[in-house]
Amino acid sequence: MSALDLIDDLNAVCAKLQQTFGSEFHIWEENADRWEVPIGMERRLLNDELRVWLTEDRERLQDGHSISRLQSDGRTALAIPLTGEDDEESMMVAIGFVEDNFEQLATIAGDLSQTSLLSTFEISSLKSMVAEYRRQVTDDFEERTFLRHVTRYVEHCSLTTSLQGVANEILPRLQQLAGFHSLHLVIPNDGQLGLPSDQSTRNLSFGHQEIPQAEVRALIQQFAATDGTRPVVLATRRCPQLKEVCPVAYSVALTTLMRKEERFGWLVAINGEHNQTRPSRRNKSSVVSELGSVEASLLESTGILIASHAHNRRLYAAKEEMTIELVRSLVAALDARDEYTCGHSDRVACMSKHLAKCMGLPETECQIIYLSGLLHDLGKIGISDSVLLKPGRLTDEEFEKIKQHPQRGYDLLKRLKPLKPMLPGVLHHHEAWDGSGYPHGLAGEEIPLIGRIMAVSDSFDAMTSNRPYRNGMSLAKAEAIMRDGAGRQWQAELVDVFFENVEEMTAICANSRERTDRLLGRYDDPNTKVDDRFDSESDLTKAFQSSTNSLLCLDTTL
Repeated sequence: MSALDLIDDLNAVCAKLQQTFGSEFHIWEENADRWEVPIGMERRLLNDELRVWLTEDRERLQDGHSISRLQSDGRTALAIPLTGEDDEESMMVAIGFVEDNFEQLATIAGDLSQTSLLSTFEISSLKSMVAEYRRQVTDDFEERTFLRHVTRYVEHCSLTTSLQGVANEILPRLQQLAGFHSLHLVIPNDGQLGLPSDQSTRNLSFGHQEIPQAEVRALIQQFAATDGTRPVVLATRRCPQLKEVCPVAYSVALTTLMRKEERFGWLVAINGEHNQTRPSRRNKSSVVSELGSVEASLLESTGILIASHAHNRRLYAAKEEMTIELVRSLVAALDARDEYTCGHSDRVACMSKHLAKCMGLPETECQIIYLSGLLHDLGKIGISDSVLLKPGRLTDEEFEKIKQHPQRGYDLLKRLKPLKPMLPGVLHHHEAWDGSGYPHGLAGEEIPLIGRIMAVSDSFDAMTSNRPYRNGMSLAKAEAIMRDGAGRQWQAELVDVFFENVEEMTAICANSRERTDRLLGRYDDPNTKVDDRFDSESDLTKAFQSSTNSLLCLDTTL
């Protein structure tokens, strides 16, 4: 009998009583010392006088006797029990107000006791259905709440969050909600396309029972659906060979994490909870839970969401690699035009990143500054060789052309969304603290911090580097010039911090050639060593990840 059928039967009881007594009757149910309207019926309140009366005469109602009482308003209240004597913890009664004719009441009550409005067995069954309906509503609500949480988490978590990180957030809650005794996520290692083997997977386990990883993998190898399109539910009473694969298992549910025909792993649930306080969601009377379609559906839904995150991560990784190769191509284009410009960009990038770190900036911003430094002179690609590679001093007209490179670089990169956080450094690294710089003549804190940092590193490297037409300045001379210009051309605080860490800055410059070759893939020998503090290969990857994370945060804010 469904919950809706129960409500229809209770309404029929009220209609029969109204026909018999000529007045309305309503159903009340006692739960935990409270009298409430059964779920699904019209809500109403029981007044205090009736509540006290029902509590006082509860034993008579429990014994199956109808009770009546003259109320303070002059009406006679009649309460008829609808539950049997075996229902000690709760009961259901029909209450109405009738004519004050005790002879008539006695006759009707006798008739009711002889014919039984509902048999004790039927009422007990109705009570059980109400309790089951209440449990099912609670379970459905918990499942919907869980899936809503998982959906929102997957939507908003960073694409750099690993599959293990997502699992640690989601799967403990799933294990508790579904009552799995143990829950396992099996992830194939990179490049592994088949079923899991001893060396091809990583396993994460949640729950109360330790299952050998080899047995979990064997369950997948033997029982997982070959097409991965549906969950599989097994029990020893229907599948005796289950015990041969995993001796402690009497019930298993497993699903494949699939997205667009890509397999990302498997979820395996083994056994239900052995806990009398938490019976099976499928069979409430069972202490030992056999997993069924409800648990399998919840496992499958969770697997779909985890697989979606894994698929998005793979797309993100492909996009990351494509953008990294784009940056490498742009840097290589600079190198082809002017080898000095390429080495200069690498040194400015690394020194700016180190200066940002010394200023206490977060790692994400340091990585963005690094990538901006690599690209800050990209606009020089559009300047003719006669100006860019001129060995002597530039004329005023030629210098005006050089001054266009920040805007040219900005215009070249502004349509590339992954590089958006780097644009302020590309555009503003030639602004001056007193407003005398270019291209926009910004002053003081109007200049983005990334531009102010890069201005210091850019100027130091320009002064100390050798050019075809002159030798670089000594460290002492460069420091004297920059300290003299602090507060006018450069932010004074940045100049102070730069020279407090000048030894690290000169170490960066000393390793420039090796880093540039590594960045452009010029090393044939993968074991060639460079200074680990300034490894361009890893920095480039971290910088792109930081850029993407910044864009994700920006999109969420907007």
